[in-house]
Amino acid sequence: MWNLLMMERRGGGRVNSVFTVIETNRIGSASGDAIMKRLLLLGLVVICAWANSLSAATPPNLIIFIADDFSYYDLHCWGSPDARTPNLDKLASEGMKLTRCYTPAPVCSPTRMALYSGLYPIKNGGYPNHSAVKPGTKSMVHFLKPLGYRVGIVGKTMIAPKESFPFDEPQSKSAAAKQEKAWKKKGEKQDADEEGADADLDFAAIQTYMTQDKAQPFCLVVASHQPHGPWNKGDASAYKADKLTIPPYLVDTPELREERTHHLAEVTYLDDEVGRVMKLLKKSGQEENTLFLFLSEQGSGFPGGKYNLYDIGIRSAAIARWPGKIKAGSESAAISSYVDVVPTFIDAAGGKPVPCLDGRSFLGVLTGQTEHHLDYVFAQSTSLGVKGVTHPYGIRAVRDDRYKYILNLNHENEFPCSHAAHKENSAWAKLAKTDATARERLERFLHRPEVELYDLKSDPWEQKNIASDPAQGKTLARLRQQLDTWMLEQGDHGAATEMEAGKHLKKALKANKTKGEGAKKT
Repeated sequence: MWNLLMMERRGGGRVNSVFTVIETNRIGSASGDAIMKRLLLLGLVVICAWANSLSAATPPNLIIFIADDFSYYDLHCWGSPDARTPNLDKLASEGMKLTRCYTPAPVCSPTRMALYSGLYPIKNGGYPNHSAVKPGTKSMVHFLKPLGYRVGIVGKTMIAPKESFPFDEPQSKSAAAKQEKAWKKKGEKQDADEEGADADLDFAAIQTYMTQDKAQPFCLVVASHQPHGPWNKGDASAYKADKLTIPPYLVDTPELREERTHHLAEVTYLDDEVGRVMKLLKKSGQEENTLFLFLSEQGSGFPGGKYNLYDIGIRSAAIARWPGKIKAGSESAAISSYVDVVPTFIDAAGGKPVPCLDGRSFLGVLTGQTEHHLDYVFAQSTSLGVKGVTHPYGIRAVRDDRYKYILNLNHENEFPCSHAAHKENSAWAKLAKTDATARERLERFLHRPEVELYDLKSDPWEQKNIASDPAQGKTLARLRQQLDTWMLEQGDHGAATEMEAGKHLKKALKANKTKGEGAKKT
């Protein structure tokens, strides 16, 4: 009869020898049968343990699907009574909503370069919009490739230089032909960024990248152009202007309601894109071993969102799904930042922490091992670099579990980043001439005090500035100390750093033009 002796596993997860057996004649037949049954049972246990260890050691595929100018409240599963987002709702039901995830900047380039580098914008150098990070800055590509990953991006980039973000950029033949046709029509070469909101995702390239080598794990950024203005995608007739719910920080006008129908139509268009990527992943057979992270980027183009550090500008609708690892239909109120994504991916891939990064892994939050991540989250906004802006308006912010502290570095200036508020013939400006509520909101938006403090528990829309309340003195001092410490760590000199933004931007654009690469204006 045969007696099971051992099973062994050696390097790289490959089994060199599963069983070693010997024959013995010294055991009687009756007792031998009993021992044989026990050994077979033991063998099954060992095999199961071995199989589980192999599964645990298999690195997951990693997907980031990032939207473009999408405020968190315009998602049905985040509480919007109007938005129709069945695919994102499904994703949330299968994964975890991260209800306190924040971008460190409320505009495209700084957001994305921080997300991919794990460094806050001023430290990495890419804090003006349309600029570039400092030479030598590393990104997720540099950290994941040594762990065996292919790392690619499809869609909007807005990142530079190429040496810092050397993503694979797969492109299908049909998409390449369409781009070449656009180049000829406009008389010059332009990348997908310059095609802006008119550019659709290259789903064929996404499918190819997912399936080209299933033996090698992949990390893929799917970067949509939606729902960035001019809101010309989707079916606006599906939304009735007079039935929409208008958030309390906006001035309710017929023009705004009409704009909202087009914006929400593009939100639904984005939702369809998410659904198509989810289907491609399932079709590839890799859904079960893929960590899928949806991020809404920063806030929408409506006043108070994009360019601002209110929650509607920097709070993200973040959803993470990883079957068997993340509890379906769960939520986490743990505070996190986009700079934490790269460390989290490195952690999920089996890598070691990278000490030089600003972010920390929140993998324990995703897997339910902890309910807490950060005590404070920080953000900054730089106006120079935004198209059409000629004077500086720098903003810094810190928030904890309850309060938000905002520092307006150039509060003596008028806030420059809103077409809706600045055009003399805009609906806001016209209504403000006769309506006290509209006038108050417009004035508060354009002319801001040096310090703003909000109690997000009682005032989630940040409408009541309590910075002058004597009872908030300790809270103001505590948050200001945290902000000052963070700025010092980042090399942020406040107003002086804002004044340097223009020079930094010109230098980055000149370098990009020379090399024929870089972030394009959108």
